[in-house]
Amino acid sequence: MVKIRENCYAINPWIQNGSTGSNFGRVAGNKHTSASMSGNYARSDMSVYHRRSSYSPVYGTTTKEGADIAHNSLRHPTATNASNLYRSNSTDPLRWDFTNVWVINEHYSLHPTLRWEVENSRDIEIINRPTNDEMAVGASNSINLTALFEQTTDYNAPRPATVKWSAQPANAVTFSSATTPIDPATGESQVTVTGNRGEYVTITASVPGASYSFVLTVFDVQIIITDEDTWSTTRQTFYWFELEVLIVPSDVPKSRATPDWGPDAYVDPANHFVAEVDFAVPRGDPLVGETVLVDVEIGDVTVTGSIFLSRP
Repeated sequence: MVKIRENCYAINPWIQNGSTGSNFGRVAGNKHTSASMSGNYARSDMSVYHRRSSYSPVYGTTTKEGADIAHNSLRHPTATNASNLYRSNSTDPLRWDFTNVWVINEHYSLHPTLRWEVENSRDIEIINRPTNDEMAVGASNSINLTALFEQTTDYNAPRPATVKWSAQPANAVTFSSATTPIDPATGESQVTVTGNRGEYVTITASVPGASYSFVLTVFDVQIIITDEDTWSTTRQTFYWFELEVLIVPSDVPKSRATPDWGPDAYVDPANHFVAEVDFAVPRGDPLVGETVLVDVEIGDVTVTGSIFLSRP
C-alpha cells in the first residue's frame, strides 16, 4: 500500500522516540521508497528527542521530516486576528481551506480544527418560549425569545458570533433582527418577535451545524356586527348589537376560549372559530359612533379586536 502525505504541517512543539528504531520523523514516522510526499512542513523550533546513536534528519517538503518553517511566519503581514494566522491563498505552500475544511478558535487556540468536528459538537435551544407557545398579534404583544448556544465538545475551534432567526411562513411574524449576537459569557442570544397575522408559525434559531425549531401560535381576532336594533323600556332606549368574534387560526378548541361565550360557538365556512356576543348600550352613550376595542381571552393570551358601533 502506498500512503501519500502532502500539504501537512506539524504544529506540535516536540516529538520523542521511545526506541532506537528508525521509524521516526517530524511529519511521518517512515517514508516507503514508493511513497510520494510533497508540500510538508514542520515547526523549525520543534524539539526532537530520540534514542538512536546517530540521527541525521533530511529536511525538505518531500521528506518525512518536512521543511523548516517558523511558527510565527504563518501570519499575514496585515493579520489582525487568529483567522489570518495561517496562509490560505492558493499560491501559498500550505494552502489552508478555511471555507470548507478548517476553522480556528479565536478564544482558545491559534491552530486549525476540522470544521466537521466543530459543527457536529454544537447545540442550540430556545429556552424561554411563551406559555403554550402562544402569542397575540400586534407590537404591544411582542415577545422576547432567548436562544442558548452550547459547544458540547471543546475542539478548540471558534464559536459562532451570531444566531440566525427565521420563520415559516416568513411574513407571519417580524424579528427585531434577522441575526442577533451571542453573549460569549453566557451563550445566550435574544430577539423580539412581533406577530403580524393569525397563523401557526415555525420559529427557527440556527448556527452553522445546529438549529432548533418550535411552532408558535399567533392569535388574531376579527369582529363583525351581524345584527343590530333598538329597543326601549318606559325610561330608556337601548341600541342592541350582535357581534361575531372570529378567532384565527381557526382550529382553536372551543374549550380554550372565554367560557361565557356559550355553546353556540362554531366554525364558519371560512374555517374561522366564531362566537356570538350580544350586548346593548343606552342611547346617547358615547360608545355609539365610536370604534370599540374588544379583548378576547384565549387561554393565557389576550387578543384585542376592534369594531365601529354605528347608530342602528
